[in-house]
Amino acid sequence: MTPREIEDVFYESPEVLDVAVVGINEPLATENAVAFVVLKDKAKIETLFELCKTKLPPRYIPKKIIPVDFIPKTKTGKVIFSELKEMAL
Repeated sequence: MTPREIEDVFYESPEVLDVAVVGINEPLATENAVAFVVLKDKAKIETLFELCKTKLPPRYIPKKIIPVDFIPKTKTGKVIFSELKEMAL
C-alpha cells in the first residue's frame, strides 16, 4: 500500500482539508506511517483513527496523526517530505 492510498482514506473525511503521509524509521521497528493533516475547525483526530481502522489493514494505520496548520510545499505544489519527517521526530 502506498502513502497516496493511505492519504486517499483521509480524504474520505469531510473534516480533512489536506494530508501528507510519510514513513518514519524507528529503532526496533520497520517503517511506520505518520500522517500530517490540515483539519477543518473542531475536527477530532480520534475520528480519523477510527476511519483508518475501518478502511486500512492494521499495519498501514498511521502510528501518529499530527494536526498542522499547513502542509509544506514547493512553489510547484509538491510536498516537502524532508520537512515533515523532521517534524515527526
